[in-house]
Amino acid sequence: MRPLAPAALLVALLAAGMPSPEAGAAGVLPVEAIGRLFVNGRFVCTAFVIRSERVATVDGEERPTYRNRVVTAGHCVTPALSGGQPTFLVAPRGAVPGQAHRTHPLVPAGFSGGRPWGYDVGVFVYWTSHPVPILEPLFNHPLRDGEWLLAAGFSRGVLSYSVGRYQSTTEHDLVAVDALLSQGSSGGPVVILGTHKVIGIVVEGTLKQPAASDGPCIFGGCATERPYLAVPIDCILRVMRW
Repeated sequence: MRPLAPAALLVALLAAGMPSPEAGAAGVLPVEAIGRLFVNGRFVCTAFVIRSERVATVDGEERPTYRNRVVTAGHCVTPALSGGQPTFLVAPRGAVPGQAHRTHPLVPAGFSGGRPWGYDVGVFVYWTSHPVPILEPLFNHPLRDGEWLLAAGFSRGVLSYSVGRYQSTTEHDLVAVDALLSQGSSGGPVVILGTHKVIGIVVEGTLKQPAASDGPCIFGGCATERPYLAVPIDCILRVMRW
């Protein structure tokens, strides 16, 4: 789930138009708030919007201005930030009926690199003249043994869902969920099943590699193992002012 070194970074927040997952969870899940990270034109990770707030107009403008906050995994954007590369947002489709995609510059609002030295979170800000769909962060939520959680991410470039039970919290305070996630889901939201409340950010899955004598990882020779790991959403409070 590690991104390639970028020449430019694009966050494409696109409405998925995908069928709802089982258990009725997507009935309240605004998929328009979940997007894709592109590095140098290649898809690498997932991102999502957690806030869209109206702010004072700039330079006497009469139209409203909304500040929108985007969250992803820190390791997804480390190369772009360390290399001083420009970061842009392609606005969500469906936020305003009939509106074409627009590109907005993303401004870093908080960042911490990957574990074990950092929290592995990245927060960006972009502005629009309209509110955009969001997911709601659920801070300080005490997870219960076996609690059902849903992760949404662009696994292999297609928005997909994974439902599993909370398994444990690791020694590094990562949330372990008994479910499968494949490459591309890093940076995606983990929500309480049946809600749009985010409790974590996907940061790691475990790939089962074949033995050296088994040849290349093709035709199902590799698979993602359980569990996947997520950073608690509370970690964004350690890198930015809410």
